[in-house]
Amino acid sequence: MRASEHSDDTQATPLFPAGTDVTCGQGWYKHGSRCFRFFENKLSYRDAKDLCASHGAHLALPKDREANWLMMQMLRYVGRPDVWIGLTDVEEEGTFVWDDGEELGGFSDWKGDEPNNRAGGSDCVRMIWATKGKTWTDQPCSKYYSVICEKDLEFPSAKFTTLGATGHAGPTSLGDHYRGQDHEKLVTLQNGIQLFTVPETGNYRIKVAGAAAGWGEDTDLSHRGRGALVAGTFELQKVQEGVGFKRYGSAGGGGGTFVTEADDSPLIIAGGGGGGRGLKSHHAECDATTGSSGQAGFGHPLSLTHAGGRDGRGATRDNGYQGDRDGRGATGDKGYPGDRNGRGATGGKDCHHAVGGGGGGGGLWTDGGSMVETCGWDGIKMTHRHRMRSRTRAWANGGRSFGGYAFVNGGQGGRQRGPHAGLVGGFGGGGVGYYGGGGGGGYSGGAMGINEGDTCGGGGGSFNSGRDPSGQDGANNGPGYVVITKILM
Repeated sequence: MRASEHSDDTQATPLFPAGTDVTCGQGWYKHGSRCFRFFENKLSYRDAKDLCASHGAHLALPKDREANWLMMQMLRYVGRPDVWIGLTDVEEEGTFVWDDGEELGGFSDWKGDEPNNRAGGSDCVRMIWATKGKTWTDQPCSKYYSVICEKDLEFPSAKFTTLGATGHAGPTSLGDHYRGQDHEKLVTLQNGIQLFTVPETGNYRIKVAGAAAGWGEDTDLSHRGRGALVAGTFELQKVQEGVGFKRYGSAGGGGGTFVTEADDSPLIIAGGGGGGRGLKSHHAECDATTGSSGQAGFGHPLSLTHAGGRDGRGATRDNGYQGDRDGRGATGDKGYPGDRNGRGATGGKDCHHAVGGGGGGGGLWTDGGSMVETCGWDGIKMTHRHRMRSRTRAWANGGRSFGGYAFVNGGQGGRQRGPHAGLVGGFGGGGVGYYGGGGGGGYSGGAMGINEGDTCGGGGGSFNSGRDPSGQDGANNGPGYVVITKILM
C-alpha cells in the first residue's frame, strides 16, 4: 500500500471487536460468509483500496440493507467516523458501480439530495453514521476518511452429518443434505464413509462428536451412553472421515466418528457411547472418553464388567473381563474384559453372564469381539447332523452378538445373528446390543455389556493429534458429526 501523509501509521489498528469465530483471522468480524474489519487510519480512496488489498480484501460493499446496518453498528462502536465504501462513478458520471464491477442495483442509502456532485469531481462514496439511515454521500476521491474492509470466505466451514441414516452400514447417498453449502462439491461417498477433499492447504479447526448409544424399551433416553466431543487444529491436505450414527430400538453401542488421512492415518477421532440394558440412571462408564482407551462399562458387580479396547483396537473377550486398547476392538472369551490397544472387547469368564451379552466396540485397527449367547453350543466341532442341531439350539436361545467392525475394515456396526437379527450397533464400530449393551466404537472399542439389568457396554476411546486440543467426555447425546472450519491467519 501507499501510506497517506495524513495517516499516523501504515499498520492500521482494528477497533471493532473480532467475532468469536476464528475463521476470519485476528481482528476481523465475521458476519455470515463475509468478514469485516475497521481501520481508523484516514486515507484517500485509492490508498484505502490499497490497504484492503494488502489484507486480501476490498472496500466494504453494503449492497443490501442488512450489510449497511451492520456497518452502521461498527461505526457506532468506534465513535461514528466517516468511512469509504467501494462505490464510485469514476467511469461515467451518475452511473455508480461497485468495486467488484457490479452496477448499483435496487438498494441504496443516499442522504437527502445525494448524489449531487456538489464539490465537483465527487466520484467516490463515503458512509456517515445516522440513526435512521440515509448514510451515503458522494465526495472527491482525494479526501481522507477511515476504512472498512471486507472479504469473502471461500470455505468458511463445513458440517458433516449422518445424512439421515440410522443403520449399521452408514449412508448410501449424499442426497440433498449438503446442497447450497460450502462443501457441496467437495464430498463423495464410499461404502458409507464420506470422503472430503480439502479445497486448499491451510490450518483448519476440526470438531468431532461421537454418536450416543441406542436405547431399548427398558432404558430411558437420558440414561444412555453419550459420545465424546474432541477438537484440534490441523494443517490439512486431504481428509477421509467416517461418521457415527445413533441407533434406535436396541442397546447397540454408538458409532465413533473418525477423521483420517487418505491412508487411514488418524487425525482426530471421537468415541461413541456404550449401549445399556435397563439403566436406572446415567453412568459415566457408559460414556465415550477423550482418552485413547475404551471404557469398561458399568455392571454389578464391577468385577464382571469388561475393560475397553486400547491403542486403536476393538474390545475383545480373550483376556478375562478387560477390554483391549491401542486401536483394537473389545472382545471376550476368557473373561469379560475386552481387548486393548485399539482391539475389540470380549467376554466369557462365567457362563451365566456370557449368555446374551453385547458385542464389543470396534477400534481403528481391529474389530470388536462377539459374545456367545448360549452356553456350550457355539463353535463345537461335531458331525454335520449334530452341528446343525447345535446351531438350531443355540439360535433358539439367542445366537451371537457381533462386535463392531474396525474403521479400516469398513466401520460397520455389529449385528445380531439368530432370531433377533434386526438388532445392530451404530455405524462407526458400535457393538450390537442384546441382553447386554454393545460397546461404543472409537479409536479403541468400548467393552461389551454383560447380561444383567442396570448395566451398559463401555464408551469408546478417542484420539487427537491436533494442536490446541480440547475435549469433553460424554458431551454428545445425539448423532455423530464433524465440523471443519478454515482458519484465516
